[in-house]
Amino acid sequence: MPSTVIPNATTTPNLRAYLALPPDESGPWPGVVVVHEAFGLTDDTRQQADRLAAAGYLAVAPDLFSAGNRLQCMRATFTDLNRGSGK
Repeated sequence: MPSTVIPNATTTPNLRAYLALPPDESGPWPGVVVVHEAFGLTDDTRQQADRLAAAGYLAVAPDLFSAGNRLQCMRATFTDLNRGSGK
């Protein structure tokens, strides 16, 4: 399945993502967002998206670290989480 770019995301102008489409090309399909774990967008995350696509869902797995430094991203995320607000 193809890599894609999500334009105009909150954190970056071009958010990289992995897109998995169902084998049935008729669409429209229900959609699901697959969120990666702390190591980023790995083959395991892509495989999870592929499994969901095989079950009939359009699955997108955004690379949440494509906005920049992983450590900065994790720190900002947990700061926002503790504060109860943020991007």
